[in-house]
Amino acid sequence: MQSISRLRKKSKKYTIGIIVISIIILFLLGYYVGNGFNLNDVIINTHGDCRIILSGPADGAIYYNYDDIDISGMMWGGIPQKVLAWDERYNVPLSCVVSTASFGLTVSATDISEGEHTICVQGQTIDGRWTDVERVTVMKRGTYFDATGQIMPRTWTETFFPEPIATIFRPVEEVLSSVVVIVTGGTSDDDLNGDNIPDEFQQSPVQPRHNPMNVPLSIIIIFSLIVIIILILIFYLIKPYMEHRYARETEIRRSPEQREWALKIQKGKEQKLQQKLSAEKRKRIKYERELSQEREKHSQSKSKRPVNIFFTNTKKNGGNK
Repeated sequence: MQSISRLRKKSKKYTIGIIVISIIILFLLGYYVGNGFNLNDVIINTHGDCRIILSGPADGAIYYNYDDIDISGMMWGGIPQKVLAWDERYNVPLSCVVSTASFGLTVSATDISEGEHTICVQGQTIDGRWTDVERVTVMKRGTYFDATGQIMPRTWTETFFPEPIATIFRPVEEVLSSVVVIVTGGTSDDDLNGDNIPDEFQQSPVQPRHNPMNVPLSIIIIFSLIVIIILILIFYLIKPYMEHRYARETEIRRSPEQREWALKIQKGKEQKLQQKLSAEKRKRIKYERELSQEREKHSQSKSKRPVNIFFTNTKKNGGNK
């Protein structure tokens, strides 16, 4: 029984190890496919020899509905390949327009909710280096007639969980709380990229650089639930078979007749295996005998081969041979 329990513990460890390795491999594949295969990409850290210099928006700038938020700047220390901008709360990326060393992007203030927002910008050079994330804080206040914008309230997870646990579980809370979505002709509130889908449903707990395929957390949750349901169904389909097999093995252990019958079956399998091994052994001996005969024939043919011997008679004073 101890050996069985050890095997079970080992199998659990192997299963956990396989899951962890699979997640790492999938992350690396998704990262490199989305960000390009480059040896200068250090995956986790950034390069200090290149950075983003923001010229707008100004830190603490206030915007109202229908105002334009101009995100612009330049990259120092390299030629930009792509520059991403996003709201730090949702991590939904927007691609800036790149021209030589400069970049720019214009979004409407109507597409963000009232309150304080942290706009993040990060760039990648053509040789794969990533800059540090540059941040700037802006304030959105509804209209010119109602400038009473409030700071965005903290969620339940942000109130009761420490970082980074709160950052990971906050998107789950917002997705689950936003079950009803009213789609209108224009863009919805909290929709920075303007695709008419609230950012709660497109957000990610990690920065866009580490989620280059832009897979929303809501899709990950739905996919995980589907996988769990499939695994549960498979378990309930296999469970009766496993229970029947276990009951059968228990019955064999208890009944002498059943044990004898099982031993006969096992002996029959062993005899068949022994016969196969004997047949393979006979074949091997036959092939070795044929090989030795061929070698003998070859050696005999070599010994019987005629040898030509030539004699020469040379006079001391250079006469005829």
